[in-house]
Amino acid sequence: MHSLVAARFPWEPALLAGVVPGLLIDPGRLAFADAAEVDTITNAGSLGGTVAQGSSTLRPLMRRNHAGTGKHAIDFDGVNDRLVSSAGFATSLLGGAWTLVAVIDLDGIAAAAAQAYQDAAILIDDGGFAGLTVRSNAGTPEVGAYRWNTVIARATMGGTGVRQVVSVRFNGTATVSARRALNARTTVAGSFGAGLSGTFSLGGYAGSTAFLNGKILWLGGWASQLSDAAEDRLIAGAMAYYGAT
Repeated sequence: MHSLVAARFPWEPALLAGVVPGLLIDPGRLAFADAAEVDTITNAGSLGGTVAQGSSTLRPLMRRNHAGTGKHAIDFDGVNDRLVSSAGFATSLLGGAWTLVAVIDLDGIAAAAAQAYQDAAILIDDGGFAGLTVRSNAGTPEVGAYRWNTVIARATMGGTGVRQVVSVRFNGTATVSARRALNARTTVAGSFGAGLSGTFSLGGYAGSTAFLNGKILWLGGWASQLSDAAEDRLIAGAMAYYGAT
């Protein structure tokens, strides 16, 4: 088992003092060698738990010094790679208000009309199918706050080969927002309801035919809706540290 060595943001120490993530996945803290299969990651956030994959053919790969940036990434193949959480912490994270922020780099996105609205999971609950997704949108990708085959809020992303910060927020009752970088938030009426399973996946989910084709450089999740100012600070710090847009 390979653990994260610290639950600190790499671009601070005090960027979000007092705002503790329930989920923290930072490839820069992992001990895997370059191109090694990532089999288990310990969540460094306050909710603990792990994400793991027992099958070698379904494991993403570690990419050290991604694109010569000195930053590291977990590389999902877009075919079947996924890491599945241990039971118990997804419901705690996504059961009420929540915020998810990721730094990603897409390698590919479905462009065919038949796949125009497939959603590749960055992080998604395996039972309630709620979370943060990339929507192919016929080759013009969008970040989406997803629930039961419906993207409640979505915002236009960059294309392939671009490090970018994406986020979604839910206030716990009636509104959902999505954004890329510090662009204006897309906020709509919507809710996620019950049905969360207690487990979730990185990169794809059971029964899906759309998996993330790209890299996760950082992922954080909070069991609350971050304030506008806190989300802005977090995104700005991630953009600067990762050279993201």
